[in-house]
Amino acid sequence: MRNTMLGNKAASLLAASATARATTLRHAIAKTCAACNSKQASYASMPSQQPQPTIGGPRLPPHLIHATLRQPKLSQRGNPKDIKTQFLYALYTSILPKRVVMVLQLNAVNVAEYHLLNREFKKQGMNILKIRLGIFRAAVKGYSDRGTMSWVGDIRDPVSPDGGPPHTIESRAAGRKLAAMPVGHTAIVFADVSRETTHAAVLKDVNQVIHTVKPFPGKVMIVGAKVDSSVFSREELEHVATLPSLPALRGELVGLLQSPAAALLGHLSAMETMTGTSLVSALEARGSEIVSLLSRHSMNHEGRSSSNSEAS
Repeated sequence: MRNTMLGNKAASLLAASATARATTLRHAIAKTCAACNSKQASYASMPSQQPQPTIGGPRLPPHLIHATLRQPKLSQRGNPKDIKTQFLYALYTSILPKRVVMVLQLNAVNVAEYHLLNREFKKQGMNILKIRLGIFRAAVKGYSDRGTMSWVGDIRDPVSPDGGPPHTIESRAAGRKLAAMPVGHTAIVFADVSRETTHAAVLKDVNQVIHTVKPFPGKVMIVGAKVDSSVFSREELEHVATLPSLPALRGELVGLLQSPAAALLGHLSAMETMTGTSLVSALEARGSEIVSLLSRHSMNHEGRSSSNSEAS
């Protein structure tokens, strides 16, 4: 009997303790929710001046921020992906339409050396950005498959600084080639240089940063690049850099087209000059013979005319 009473008393004490803990927890949750609601209300009343994400590099364009937040990418199971992953995807996608996107292999480059690289590339009008391989490959694949920068229909592609269209990737095969280039610690160097800037000038600027800055010989290597809409390996890029620029090719083509016409006109002028000179000299040299020949011809004609008149 006594044991039963003790058991009932212990059970009642445990129940009271559990009830007290539940009440305390409910009060704490209510306070937290009230604080969250007040913060959300204050955020909603604040003006929409939100800082732009700068994930290890340049600022993400506002229209891509809105597109990412409005239409987040989902995993294969239908769950929204990590917000940083989505912003990195949007950032890489905004870089791909630029005229030059070069892939660099980084071998044991420390933080100080990377910052030095960043400063040197900025002096050349370029930007360098370390990339996450999986997200970059997905962005390249999506960009080359769509043929457009944005995965949202009402977002337009940017216009290049010289007024031309964005530099898309020419084919899906070229997109796969670019996506396969990054391996290990990789960074991309990108710039929107003008169309008149030659491949050789771009390669020269990148090599100048890589080879002239003391800590970097052997630490930074060019893997490949997307220039305009074409994708080149390192060997192909070095070969393309030896080709003349587009204005030089245009000048050579105009010269080739004009040279046959100029040569023909010169030849005809020379023939005309030589023919006119030889004709005048021949007439001057044989003037007396021509006069006597014309006189005999005239006398013969008069004789024939008189004989015909007598016969009639």
